Amino acid sequence: MNDTIYQTPDSEIIMKDQLQTSIVGKWLALLGALLLLALPIGLVSSIVSMIEVFQTITLTGAGDPKVMAGEISHALISTILGLVLAFPGALLLATSIL
Repeated sequence: MNDTIYQTPDSEIIMKDQLQTSIVGKWLALLGALLLLALPIGLVSSIVSMIEVFQTITLTGAGDPKVMAGEISHALISTILGLVLAFPGALLLATSIL
């Protein structure tokens, strides 16, 4: 066994590379977590929009179907945007963990 305290110049380069990789991994994990938060935000926005639609129906009666369809489509757009942003977030988290 050749145990020495001496570190070769190569080992310093390897340690710097590992530190850089660790920092990049942390930033990727943070970005992935933030993107994954888009999913619940989109779902909450969708629920709030649907509540507004039903309150409008309650106050004004059946109302104009075109207006109701527009408000429902607004709610669904926020949901799909949350899903679209959450998938890259999940991939970033998976790659930063590996």
